[in-house]
Amino acid sequence: MITQFKILDLAYATNDIGNQYPQIQEMIPGYNYDADDSVYQLSNYYDSIPDINPKLNFVLHRGAKPTDFLSSVFAPTGFIVNKKIRDLLSQFNLPNHKWYTASVMHHNELVPGYDLLHIVHDTRKYVNYLESEFFIYQEFSRNHGSIEILSEQDFLEKNAT
Repeated sequence: MITQFKILDLAYATNDIGNQYPQIQEMIPGYNYDADDSVYQLSNYYDSIPDINPKLNFVLHRGAKPTDFLSSVFAPTGFIVNKKIRDLLSQFNLPNHKWYTASVMHHNELVPGYDLLHIVHDTRKYVNYLESEFFIYQEFSRNHGSIEILSEQDFLEKNAT
């Protein structure tokens, strides 16, 4: 019997994904980030499937290329994937999750066939806050320095401000 393994690894600034990481850095013009159906509402659900149908109108950066997985600042609890990867992942026993249809625009044209896999799993309880280092970044590159976070509660309080 032959066993096959597939290794998934991060790629950025390569010929495969283009010269932008993350590939998705914004939503369509006029997107309401504060709305009840905003993509940001998904990050409020770490232990249950939300009873919302978020509007997922992503814009692929001009310097990025469409790939099977799309890196995004808007998917902290999931993955933006094409149909090929959705079909592949659907064969496995996934943690608590839900699929949402996503719209991906690139050079003002719709790139069909993408979905957001939203995984519901609270990983915060596995973090060793006292042994970890935390940094505040702006626009993915500007490091505003380190911040001390002592516990999950401390993280929640500092993240709210």
